[in-house]
Amino acid sequence: ATQLAVDPSGNVVVLGRFSTAPITTPFTTGGLGAGVYLIRFDPAGALLMSRTFDLLGAADLVVDATGRIYAAGTYLSSNTGYGLPAPAGGFGGYVARMASDGTIEWIRGLVGGSSASVHLSRLAVTPSGEVSGSGWFQGGNLTTPALTRLGATDAFAFRYSSTGSLLWARQFGGAGATALSDALDVDADGNAYVAVEFQNASLTTPAVTKLGLRDLLVTKLDASGATVWMRSYGGGSASF
Repeated sequence: ATQLAVDPSGNVVVLGRFSTAPITTPFTTGGLGAGVYLIRFDPAGALLMSRTFDLLGAADLVVDATGRIYAAGTYLSSNTGYGLPAPAGGFGGYVARMASDGTIEWIRGLVGGSSASVHLSRLAVTPSGEVSGSGWFQGGNLTTPALTRLGATDAFAFRYSSTGSLLWARQFGGAGATALSDALDVDADGNAYVAVEFQNASLTTPAVTKLGLRDLLVTKLDASGATVWMRSYGGGSASF
């Protein structure tokens, strides 16, 4: 998916995936046949910066008040040139913080054991520079961060410090359940808000009874990842 954000100076930042290179305009692919690109245009449309990365995909993009860039997506075991842990199964998820010129300041991998695949969907950055994200994993347990899969697919949320240290990770799952999260935001106090859709069975972590075909769970987590409140919605044949 292609992502777009506007920085405080009005520059336009675009993140996405390319394949079947070469690409010549507005950037060159540097010998990569496929990967992730990052470009920045000024308010008048002039190209300011372009970067390419040997990664699989792009899922979300955030630009903070200082112009720093945060990106999330997927990578394969062959995409380990950035010091990322190699996925033992399917593919892993990455979270990267970059300077305004696209230079990687830090990048972290979220991976699992045999047959596990990680899908990241959303990022949000607190005023202090901590990075929250959400997504889901399937096929096996996660090893980084350490989360034991409970259902067919488990949703999860996580947070890194401004220097890339993992602060917390929370999962949402239950035996037989398929749980996905593709909505997350943070507030000025550092609280995180996560939406999870789940079906096929109830959740056991946290304990939420399925009411319809596909239910919606909305929860508020404090800055340490503890649950402040949660609300679920569903019933009958309803599907969120």
